[in-house]
Amino acid sequence: MKKLLLFFCLIFFICCNTETKETTKIENDLTLLKLKGKVKKYSYDVFEVESYKFGEPQFELNYSVNFVFNSFGFEKKYSFVSHYKNSTSISEDSIEYSDSLNGIRSKRTYKSDYSDFVNFFQYDSISKKLTTVKTVDSKNNTTKIRNFEYEKGIERISYYDESNELDELSVKKFDDKGRVIEEVDYDKDGFELDEMYTFYFNDGSKKDSVVERFTDTRKIYNITTTLFDNSDRVIKETTYDDGKLDDVEGYYTEYDDSNYNSSYNLFKFKRNSEVVLEKFRVTKKLDNMGNVSEEVKLNLNNNKIVEKTVYGYEYYLD
Repeated sequence: MKKLLLFFCLIFFICCNTETKETTKIENDLTLLKLKGKVKKYSYDVFEVESYKFGEPQFELNYSVNFVFNSFGFEKKYSFVSHYKNSTSISEDSIEYSDSLNGIRSKRTYKSDYSDFVNFFQYDSISKKLTTVKTVDSKNNTTKIRNFEYEKGIERISYYDESNELDELSVKKFDDKGRVIEEVDYDKDGFELDEMYTFYFNDGSKKDSVVERFTDTRKIYNITTTLFDNSDRVIKETTYDDGKLDDVEGYYTEYDDSNYNSSYNLFKFKRNSEVVLEKFRVTKKLDNMGNVSEEVKLNLNNNKIVEKTVYGYEYYLD
């Protein structure tokens, strides 16, 4: 289930980062996903091991993901199908562009079992920066607005509810290289909700620190610090539950080599990184382009497979 959560975080990251990216025209979605080559279609199926029979793992499909990209590397469609506990849940996303080359969106349509909405995008005609996103939610019969404002090193996103009253404000700050160094979300009364701070080291590695709060009580429920290497791979993540410094859990990784798609060992810990509770080996196979074709997670405590992911690609022909 943690990989499922990471998937939703990834989708949220792509959608949010694409909006910022669209204002600066820096990276396409293939770059954000660390995919190599001119990928047209990208899919993967995640299987969990329900049991072992006669010494062999019995795999059960957990969820499936499918992406379609345009020839410039921007997402056109994606679908997600969950098969968790014998129930099926489907979500679909499609994106239209007014400028496919630079990833300038005009419309995004999202449908799932629980949600049905359309985003409409507006840009400044001169700077080409994103200025407004209007969200029309047909399931809840609401229309909401996000406005984007820019000044040197700062981006502000104002979220308005269906009554056109300010509901939330997000403020991003950037360093002189255009990298995000701080992002703080405020509620309508001006109190901090979620906070994220990033420190960049001279060797190209970085550290993220995230503080999360309940929206009603504003009480901290989670603090997470994540250390990335200079290839943007996670090498250690530590979570402090309820913001308590003595209630700690996390994991750290040891990669085989410098390749972003390298196999690695993963160590889960509590209290501190010296008390390891579980050890895993994640083995990856690569296709001819260097993208991951298969990933197998092995529990080294009992030498049993716990999860397998199978990837598929279709490439544009030059």
